[in-house]
Amino acid sequence: MKRILLPIILLLAVSCSEPLSSEYFIRGEGPYEFEVQMKDSLAVYDFDFFTRVDARKCPGETALMVRWVSPSDSVFRETVYLPLECGDVYEPYRKGCVPVEYGTWKCIVAIPEAVSIDGFRGLGLVVRRDYGTR
Repeated sequence: MKRILLPIILLLAVSCSEPLSSEYFIRGEGPYEFEVQMKDSLAVYDFDFFTRVDARKCPGETALMVRWVSPSDSVFRETVYLPLECGDVYEPYRKGCVPVEYGTWKCIVAIPEAVSIDGFRGLGLVVRRDYGTR
């Protein structure tokens, strides 16, 4: 029995690793606050935004006011534009990012026009770790 138990325990220990990607979705009009784990110094990070618009007529795009807060509370701000279509929307945001500081970051996104967009369901963030490009 001991010979079988040790390989099973080792297999379970190896299989309990953090996934390479995570998706977060927050319903409503925002602001949307995502906690992003960027602790791995060997990885680069990719980010994508996604949403759903359940309407017959959709605006062409909307502004996203993005604020990144580092673990030491430094702030980086930018405005990017999310193309909007009726139905599912998935848009790459940043690729190959290396944080200046490792740890837990906050990504806070405000969408001033979210109230006026019919059928806007919320905002999601996809975070992927990549080890091949460093």
